[in-house]
Amino acid sequence: MADGGRFSGTIFVAFMFIGLGIGMLFDEPGAGVIIGMGVGFIAGTLMREGGRTELPRYRLALPTNAPQVFMVGLGALFISWGVLILYGVKIPWDIVVAASLIVIGLAFLVIGTSMRRSAPEAQER
Repeated sequence: MADGGRFSGTIFVAFMFIGLGIGMLFDEPGAGVIIGMGVGFIAGTLMREGGRTELPRYRLALPTNAPQVFMVGLGALFISWGVLILYGVKIPWDIVVAASLIVIGLAFLVIGTSMRRSAPEAQER
């Protein structure tokens, strides 16, 4: 598959995760996935530049401190989880899992739409 396929594939996966998460909130994960796939196919096609079958090469530019930010966030999540357990708070796992799938889908959307042109193409402008 060409680079355009990888780009539209990222958009497709994003909507599939979002659909699954929303479907789980309504106790219908299968319907959510199917709707998410439909939206993903349409969005992936529309996101292509000028209707071409291939997109120019893209690269994702993350800040250099992204891994540290991720690890601090993960640590804060575990600390919060432990405190909730200590206080006896019951966690509604079905909602937590559904929300997590939606967040994963949104992350794929951010990654798929925030790609920048690679250096050689940027110098041409």
